[in-house]
Amino acid sequence: FVRHKCLINHWPFLLVAPTTLKRFVTGHGNAQKDQIMLEVYKRYGETFLDNNLADAFVLAQVGYCFSPKASNTVISKSVMELIKTQLN
Repeated sequence: FVRHKCLINHWPFLLVAPTTLKRFVTGHGNAQKDQIMLEVYKRYGETFLDNNLADAFVLAQVGYCFSPKASNTVISKSVMELIKTQLN
């Protein structure tokens, strides 16, 4: 549904595989749900009672990193280094 809505409205979107999401936040693609929640807390100071909410938060962070707004900020340089490190 979401992808269809993006396509018909010409909104940009990213498809993020579960292993990519895990690697983005933990550094490795086979992390368990508890590890993801712990890393979200360590990196962003956010806590979630539901691992699906933690996943959604990480997806939002991935989306922000690739947004045009992020590319013009000082933070984006460090974020891009993080992406290079964690996605390679």
